[in-house]
Formats: sequence, C-alpha cells, structure tokens
Amino acid sequence: MIAYKFLLEDRVAPFSGSTWPEPGEWLEAEVVDLCRAGVHACKVSDLPYWLRSELWEVELDGEIVAGE
Repeated sequence: MIAYKFLLEDRVAPFSGSTWPEPGEWLEAEVVDLCRAGVHACKVSDLPYWLRSELWEVELDGEIVAGE
C-alpha cells in the first residue's frame, strides 16, 4: 500500500524522534498498536493535518491498522 509520511529535516520522525532509513531501505515495526506503536503514515486526504519539513512516499506491507 502506498502512503505518505511527513518527517523533519534529515529524515527524523516528528513524534518519536527516530531517524528513518535511507530511501530504498525498510523500516520495520515489532508491534502494531494504533497511535502507540508501529509505522505511522497518511492517506492523501490526511496530509494537510500533518505538515512538516519533508514529505515522503512510503510503501506499507504487513499488518495495516487504519485510524481516523
């Protein structure tokens, strides 16, 4: 599934402070728990609410839990 992720400069996640991997590398989550743990990404319609420095297109695989 293609989704989108806003990051701060240098690929830093705005809430966790984690540095995302270089393009082409995978980021894996050990646990998926809505709004608590996992890889968080947006649908196009969600983008205006999460504006940050960098917008990345990401590919999600595995368990996907959709939230509001």
